Amino acid sequence: MAASADLSDAEVYEIATRLSQHLHDLLKDIPLNASKTVNGTIDLYYPFHPGAVRFYNHDPPLFLDPHLLAGLGSYLSLLYASYALAGQSLRHYRLYRLLQLVDRFLHVSKRAGQKLGTGPTERYVAYIRRRMARLLREGRIKMDDIGVINGYIRSHS
Repeated sequence: MAASADLSDAEVYEIATRLSQHLHDLLKDIPLNASKTVNGTIDLYYPFHPGAVRFYNHDPPLFLDPHLLAGLGSYLSLLYASYALAGQSLRHYRLYRLLQLVDRFLHVSKRAGQKLGTGPTERYVAYIRRRMARLLREGRIKMDDIGVINGYIRSHS
């Protein structure tokens, strides 16, 4: 809304107060690319009249309230941090379970006297690697996790 600088603060405050009640009706008809030209350059910023500044500092509309926006930003940050932490915990759990599977396999193969690289052990190692490939494709583990598991298998062979 454009207002003359000649208007008093009280008048602009009153206008802003009345217009805020019908803000949604007004915004649907205002082009979003409104601009002005200053010294040959396009300027997209229009300064607020002091009366409008007083209105927005005193009783801002819901979507312009800085306290609400700050709280919403904090809430969304906490949600994202919780999501990232849960995803990381699940990935570590999957890695732990795969390492348990490898441990069981190595324990059984040593008790049976089989060496890694022989027929039965290679089939089981291939099974573990297929399982890792599926988890990697689904995005449930990362390449670093596969390196850890392969290093663990090599260190025990």
